[in-house]
Amino acid sequence: MIQPEGGEYDEDCTVSLSYSSGTAYWTLTGDYPSAADDAYTAPVRLAGQEATVVALVVGETGLVSPAVTADYVVGFVDEAVTIADPALDAALRESMGWVEGLQLTTGLLAQVQDLTLTAEVTDLSQLSLLINLSSLDASALPGTQDWTVLAGMRHLETLILPPETLDTASLQTIGALTTLRELYLADCGITSLAPLTDLTALEVLDLTGGS
Repeated sequence: MIQPEGGEYDEDCTVSLSYSSGTAYWTLTGDYPSAADDAYTAPVRLAGQEATVVALVVGETGLVSPAVTADYVVGFVDEAVTIADPALDAALRESMGWVEGLQLTTGLLAQVQDLTLTAEVTDLSQLSLLINLSSLDASALPGTQDWTVLAGMRHLETLILPPETLDTASLQTIGALTTLRELYLADCGITSLAPLTDLTALEVLDLTGGS
């Protein structure tokens, strides 16, 4: 069910769940998954870290499978990276003071801790490379975004999202970011706090405009 198998890896690996039906739930911390907040939404990239994945599936009839576990010790390989979105590339360089033309690498991106996105950013997929990000201000972004890209960010403490209606997968992903201390979801159409109940470290929660 958990792919690839647990073990020691010299370089980063992407962990995913494989199942035929029902709904899968998982954690990367060794904790037993919560049906309310830990739904599997997307694979997670592991790099330079240790993780214990615990996963289970709830069938369509409500039958819960036995939990399966896999332990990972993952090394880190510094590789050249090209940021596909020019606006994201510019935002990263500005945040770190990197000059244009400097070859970005996974090692450099791992140093990024604070990032503010401009309205011109359209592709968020490579945010997953920012494995040590602690603060993300995305309030300037237009339209509806897919925030499942944040899955597995184990150091994120501050998250500011733009006014938008969050889909279920994005809200579940945010609810699994248990290191969050400040969460700003103004005008995001939040109607229930249930998906956020695992965010026990929260000190600030802004739901201005919620219904």
